[in-house]
Amino acid sequence: MKKRTFFAQNNRNQSDHGTYLGTWLIPLTTIYIILVYILYRQDTHILLFGNGDTALGQYVNMSGTFLGGLMLIYGLWLNSKRLAEGVKQSVIAKNTQLDRRFKDAADLLANSNSSAILTGIYTLHQIAVETHRSNELEKSDVKIVHQILCAYIRESTNEVKDGKNGKVIVLNDKKPIVIQTILKVLFSNENDIYGHLVTDLSNCVLSGINLEEARFVNVDFSGTLFLNCTFKSSKFYSCYFMNNGFGNVDFSGCSIRNTLIRKAKMNFVSFKECIIDNSIFANSLLFKVSMRDVKRSNLQFEGNITGERPFIL
Repeated sequence: MKKRTFFAQNNRNQSDHGTYLGTWLIPLTTIYIILVYILYRQDTHILLFGNGDTALGQYVNMSGTFLGGLMLIYGLWLNSKRLAEGVKQSVIAKNTQLDRRFKDAADLLANSNSSAILTGIYTLHQIAVETHRSNELEKSDVKIVHQILCAYIRESTNEVKDGKNGKVIVLNDKKPIVIQTILKVLFSNENDIYGHLVTDLSNCVLSGINLEEARFVNVDFSGTLFLNCTFKSSKFYSCYFMNNGFGNVDFSGCSIRNTLIRKAKMNFVSFKECIIDNSIFANSLLFKVSMRDVKRSNLQFEGNITGERPFIL
């Protein structure tokens, strides 16, 4: 908002400046003519062009040419200012429209209708795409969109505690397609516009997610529960898994690098044909976890316990 206020104020200053010069144009021209006349009375034309019959004509011609040059320079300067003002007015109009689109899209996320929510998601993402390669001020919109979408996922999971049975996870009534779409927007977009940001998806419940060939970079998944999810052939780089629950999750064909998996509970999880490099997989409880044909490089696989029956997630 500050940048748009600055543009508006700057435009007013430029407009006032141009009006100021325009007001003084006639008086300044008059003063110039008087000065030329005074110099003529001081025989300046004779000093410059000699005491010939053409001296006065040459003097007048020189004075007129000089005045015309000044007028031409002023006209070019004024025209450039008008063009610059037009460009800045266009920027202001564009930013105003962007603010309106942003607000309308954010409001749609609070709608109870899934179609409206999806429209809001894609609109916010499109705003982020459009501003991704803009100047540094507008790039902040990408970060804001990223934070909004991540917060929506986190807030779409409710947790309640039962005094007898411990913690019970209660899934939010948001349809899975909404969470699926946000994850696709964040991690399967062609431009990878959010890859440089740290993503907080901790303490979520991701159920029924099918996200193949995605790219997860700098994502904090600590405390998140994964149920019936597929991440085939995806990439997990510099991700953090701590105290997670995994039930029927397929990571087959994934590339996992610089990632920590610690104190997890895994039931029916497949890492078949994964490439795991420079990572830690430790102190976890495993039941029916497939590590077939895994290519390991600098993997710390220690302290894990294989159970004879599924673990309570």
